[in-house]
Amino acid sequence: ELKKLCSENPDQILAYETAGQLAEQHPEEFTEPASYWYDEAVKKNPSSALAYIVRAGYYRRNKENNTAISQLEEAEKQELTKPEVCLRLAMEYINLNLYDKAETILDKVKEMSPDDQGLWQMLSQIALTSQSKEKISETAESGLKALSAQQWDFIPIATEMFIRAGEFSKAENYISQLKEKNFEPSNISYLEGL
Repeated sequence: ELKKLCSENPDQILAYETAGQLAEQHPEEFTEPASYWYDEAVKKNPSSALAYIVRAGYYRRNKENNTAISQLEEAEKQELTKPEVCLRLAMEYINLNLYDKAETILDKVKEMSPDDQGLWQMLSQIALTSQSKEKISETAESGLKALSAQQWDFIPIATEMFIRAGEFSKAENYISQLKEKNFEPSNISYLEGL
């Protein structure tokens, strides 16, 4: 079915990715190696950032980080107009511990879709790796503000960030709010433990 989908709809990059991942996990089921599917995605879609990002993920999983980085740089040369594609690109940079490059991409997403949950989760991840209490606290505050209409999914992340930034009174305030909303008890216990 995937082979048929790829031949009939060559612009469906996620179909190539799925075929490639299946070939990685079950090489005995495929006549082509996994790399073939990722190469085909790029060959059939040379101006698609997503095709390069998908292939970069393959190289990263196979510990070919320099090749993965070159694929991500190629993706950046393509048109990056969809927030979800930019988020995939940023996630690959995060997976390669290239946080500065990820942040640059996430700044673009902030302009396109400032209230995207995935954006703030990635920014939080980057802030926590920085170990800068100021940056951690600032990211938590900015995320809560940007996600004001749908902040409940982000509040546990922000609370952990306030704890790691040493802002315990803010954290306690949000833990109380989570308790009032009958949030998952194990998550609340984890935050109280921190």
